[in-house]
Amino acid sequence: MKKIFPVLTVLFLAGCQQNEVGWISITSTPEGAEVYLNDSLTGEVTNCLLNEVPTGDHTIKLLLDDYKEWSKDVTVEEGDTVELNADYWIPDTVQPGDVLWKYEGDWGNDGTRPPALGLDGSIYVIDNYDIYCLNQDGTLKWFESLYNAWCQAPVVGLEGNIYVKANYCDLFYAFDSTGQLLWEHDMSDYYYGAINTPAIGCDGSIYVWGFSRSALSPNNKFYAFTPQGEIKWTSDGYGNPASCVLGSDHNFYCSSWGALYSYDNQGENIWKFGDMKLCLSDWHTEASVDEDGTVYYSYSWFDDLDGWGEAHLYALNSDGSLKWSKEYYNGSIRYPPVISTDGSLYLRIDGTLYSLNQNGDVRWSWSSPVISCGMPAIGADGNLYFGGNDGCVYAINPSGGVEWKVQINDESFSSPALGNNGVLYIGGDDGYFYAIYTGSGGLDNSPWPKYRHDNQNTGNAAWPIR
Repeated sequence: MKKIFPVLTVLFLAGCQQNEVGWISITSTPEGAEVYLNDSLTGEVTNCLLNEVPTGDHTIKLLLDDYKEWSKDVTVEEGDTVELNADYWIPDTVQPGDVLWKYEGDWGNDGTRPPALGLDGSIYVIDNYDIYCLNQDGTLKWFESLYNAWCQAPVVGLEGNIYVKANYCDLFYAFDSTGQLLWEHDMSDYYYGAINTPAIGCDGSIYVWGFSRSALSPNNKFYAFTPQGEIKWTSDGYGNPASCVLGSDHNFYCSSWGALYSYDNQGENIWKFGDMKLCLSDWHTEASVDEDGTVYYSYSWFDDLDGWGEAHLYALNSDGSLKWSKEYYNGSIRYPPVISTDGSLYLRIDGTLYSLNQNGDVRWSWSSPVISCGMPAIGADGNLYFGGNDGCVYAINPSGGVEWKVQINDESFSSPALGNNGVLYIGGDDGYFYAIYTGSGGLDNSPWPKYRHDNQNTGNAAWPIR
């Protein structure tokens, strides 16, 4: 009975709790940091264990002399222990615009895809053919070759696994956070022009397009995978679809040759807006989704004699009806707008950055220097962060003024990630990947603050900003 009695006592006490509880274990290097739970001082210092923390979402903040604040959002589940390790601290002397480190990869001047941040703080970087996992201090954690695959951006899923769509070797990869290959799926029957990035559902499902070997065939496939690599369902698609995104209603949105399609979470087509336009020189973007369900996407077409003919930006209601549209002449739009907390839209047309109101009217524009390819990231401070074609990375305030800029060796064509420690991660075309301190406090908690919505690149409007 002596062995059973303590167990019964624990169960009884847990049942008396008003809320179910878990624990948070916190270590740091160096030790001795003061620990705050949801902005309240706990009286503990690292290394420590926070006992009987109510289940749900919490913010852990650590303060240590001579270093900037360290914070992390966590989710506590009943009976579980969340383990945090604060092993990378930014010195107090660092100022916004300072380069913390740069990592030299093997990609030369080809640049990198938009990076993703892991749930453990790891940084995932892909060049044309390889995936790199970096620690927060810029050292290499692991590396895997993807065999001349011409890959798109990495995506981090619900369990911290990494998903990569390889466009030219016909494979879809899943790695765990240690670099172990979990599974791969052969999509060799559906690969033509398959330049798209997977999306992640709130239940961890992965959604990705496979394209027919004939660009004119209607037999493209929309795949839904479980995190274990099993096919949940497939659905037919048409044209040359861009990467799909998910709204907060869990429906999918995907553009193809000027039209936008909406699908439910079983792959059934709900509605279609516009007509597909067969044009060999065009660009249709993926979508971004506002908090009220408004869907933004664009289509640009090219005239061989006069250059870019015109670009169209569309705002659709969630039922597929047109809210408004804007036309821009002699330019192209290659990414949808990012959306700030105050509802402002920021859109790149060719090399000019535009600030639009929610009706699509221009508030201001900025083109000195030309903004490089990619989408800016919006910080919690309201600033926009991106690379220019003059070899600088810029911080632009919501009024269009320059807060700071920092010179790197070459322009950047990559959309950046912005960690909750205020560090901007961006690849340059000089063979280096950069970590730059912004002082922003992380991403803006807005409807769509960066490429693919969040630092995990899920393309999911309901995914938490972290």
